[in-house]
Amino acid sequence: MRTIKGLLLSLLCPNLIWAGCAPEKMIRVVFRDATPGLDSNSFAAKPKTLYRLGTRYGRLEELLDSEHHAQGLMIANEPDLWMVNLVAKTGKHIVDSGEPYHFHAPVFGAPDAPEFLKTFEFGCELAYMKERSVSPEPAPIETRKLEGYRVSQGNLTIFLAVDSKLQKPVLAALHNGDKVVSVVKYLNYDSGLEPDLTLFKAPSGVALSETTP
Repeated sequence: MRTIKGLLLSLLCPNLIWAGCAPEKMIRVVFRDATPGLDSNSFAAKPKTLYRLGTRYGRLEELLDSEHHAQGLMIANEPDLWMVNLVAKTGKHIVDSGEPYHFHAPVFGAPDAPEFLKTFEFGCELAYMKERSVSPEPAPIETRKLEGYRVSQGNLTIFLAVDSKLQKPVLAALHNGDKVVSVVKYLNYDSGLEPDLTLFKAPSGVALSETTP
């Protein structure tokens, strides 16, 4: 999984021009990295919270990283982006120089990832599967009744487990052949929220420096 810095690199990638995910209502997703082999007590495995609205607004919050005396916050209000350490009260302001000004939040995608991965985004996971006419299958995970969706391209397979009743993601996994590359566990998933644009404003009380993308 990406840190805030990694996600920001994805946002600034000049070829991030694909059409697709643009939630009309605000979403709030709490998720964590559950990839096999990752220490569940490590900072990398701590939950993160993502807000997004349309193609312009995004906010990613990290918990406190006590080892590095940092707490990350990233806010996108395209074309403006802010990357902040809430502990140090410092941050960077970046103006996106590449049109069109779209915020994207790929679940697994990186700047050099294929479109197949980059278009699988937080907030549109189930729509991604249904757009590809993928039929659900039983997904025996945990004790809930879940549906599983999977789509492949080459050696890569994206698997999505969805709560059958709520129709909300529970787990997403990326496979490369027989190897599990990454697993995202959804702890909370709220969609259709009323917009709160205060979440996407420049942070106050923070010393900001201007940075060129």
